[in-house]
Amino acid sequence: MGKSKYSVQESQKYGRYQVSAKRFLVLSFLLCSFTQMQAMTKPISKITNVSLSDYNNGRSDKVEEGMKMDETVSNDSIYVVKKLSEKMKIDGDWKKNQWKEIESLRFKHHMGKSPKFRPKTWAKIAYDDTYLYVIFKVEDRYVVSTVEEFNGPVSEDSCVEFFFAPNADEPEGYFNIEINAGGTPLVHYQIHEERETKRRFSKQDFKTMKIAHSMPEVINPEITEPTTWIIEYKVPFTTLQKYASFKKPEPGDVWRANLYKTASSHSENRHYLTWSYVDYPKPHFHLPEFFGTLKFTD
Repeated sequence: MGKSKYSVQESQKYGRYQVSAKRFLVLSFLLCSFTQMQAMTKPISKITNVSLSDYNNGRSDKVEEGMKMDETVSNDSIYVVKKLSEKMKIDGDWKKNQWKEIESLRFKHHMGKSPKFRPKTWAKIAYDDTYLYVIFKVEDRYVVSTVEEFNGPVSEDSCVEFFFAPNADEPEGYFNIEINAGGTPLVHYQIHEERETKRRFSKQDFKTMKIAHSMPEVINPEITEPTTWIIEYKVPFTTLQKYASFKKPEPGDVWRANLYKTASSHSENRHYLTWSYVDYPKPHFHLPEFFGTLKFTD
């Protein structure tokens, strides 16, 4: 056997180095694991380069820089609907005093392929003893509005939509109010996926609604420059009650609802925005199981 390269003292010193190295590796592994756990549970404040598949499947929600969000998309969308102390004039004014006192909701989710331009869309909802009030504000491009007939295919234009289920005993029965940028409405009530149950508003009942729109009734050709437009309306509860059985909302009542911004075949910039997240592989708004919650208050 050959002579050892190291003395006993040197061997002991080398052994201590081996132990120290092992401890260092163990501590590094634990520290790395702890850091990863923190990253998994920490809210994300800025997100970029999120894949479309992740976005549409609810694993992440790409938002504008600076907006805070949770790491996963939740369907627990809740909006508090405040009661007005006096009647509101319908004039398309987003900044009027009564709306200033009411919080807005924003459309953060998208269905289908990502558009080349994604409009920024907000809405506010209020009520009194007689009317349901809704206003939308859209910072848009590629604005088009060609449909002029009541209950026509307005969603093919630049359009805002409000779907709501006012009867907890019939959760799959809902109204949808769709209005294009030119102020033409489509309103009906139906039971989910049962087309034969669809009850369309009559022309006489449309007259009980009041709609204000900031754009002309017809927008053609499509506007491709940055454009902000408003839709505001009120609808009497008594008119809605002709088509579905429910009681007027009171403080403490809860409805289920979703809101949408869309533009389809008439637009160069097809898109399908939603307030409450919809977990479905292609654009489809008639899914009440993904409605959010409206809570009525004083």
